Amino acid sequence: QETKKLRPASITGTRTRYLTFLTMNCDRSVGSITRMDVKDWTDLTFDVMLSACAKLNALRYLSVFFNFAVKRGYIDKNPVDGIDRPRIAYKVPEYLTVAQVDAIMRAAIKIDAPMVGKLALGFFAGIRPEELKRMRWADVSLENSLITVRAEAAKCGVPRHVEMSPNLLEWCRSAPAEGLQINSFDERRRAICEAASVTRWPHDAM
Repeated sequence: QETKKLRPASITGTRTRYLTFLTMNCDRSVGSITRMDVKDWTDLTFDVMLSACAKLNALRYLSVFFNFAVKRGYIDKNPVDGIDRPRIAYKVPEYLTVAQVDAIMRAAIKIDAPMVGKLALGFFAGIRPEELKRMRWADVSLENSLITVRAEAAKCGVPRHVEMSPNLLEWCRSAPAEGLQINSFDERRRAICEAASVTRWPHDAM
């Protein structure tokens, strides 16, 4: 990942995901790790009843690691293959209501106007929060009603274009231009939500 010059956050995330497994097996060669070693680690580290999703993610990341070892010729077979994956119950996606979005935008205008543009792009164009943090106003063309998510800003490093709806155009026309250069997005969003009496922010709410 460092050779491919991935973002520092991605590299840090990888180190974090593998940390406990590597710590537990630091005195062993990769070729000595068996399927039962992987299963025992996931069973010990995660409570299947409470964290099936966490266990599934752990197995997925370990599988990527061992596939890398297979490609390098360190091992012949991925020990994660053949391990039963936990079943995750489907949950209805949560969302913010129209009234909550209205309250959030009104609160932003009142207490933190530079955040208006970022929130509008999130709510009305579906731009991811991490992408919003890396965007700039030059990426937003009001004349062409088009948003360009540059490769450097995009989640997977692949650029894309998003058409702007009429209401988003109006929000961006009235938003302070410095808004896309601000820092502390998460902290400022929480303060705005508190002012709007929105106590819960669902995952991928925007």
